[in-house]
Amino acid sequence: MDVSGLARLLDQAVADMTVYIRPNGDDKNDGSEEAPVKSPKRAIAIATRSKDQEISVLATDLARIARELNAEEDEFPEGGG
Repeated sequence: MDVSGLARLLDQAVADMTVYIRPNGDDKNDGSEEAPVKSPKRAIAIATRSKDQEISVLATDLARIARELNAEEDEFPEGGG
């Protein structure tokens, strides 16, 4: 088992739910491993609907996710959003 496989196994062991983000995902999907979402914004929306659960978000393209999250942060500066 490679490191990413081990990380996925450990992550799923402690989480009640895992939301998957992939570049080829679709934001109309449910975020499952078979039907990943594309954007971190959609993953967050799915995760926040699941109250009282441990949620994990797994992404395959962390650089893209960081860019998108930073762009969203720039849209809403601290104290102005």
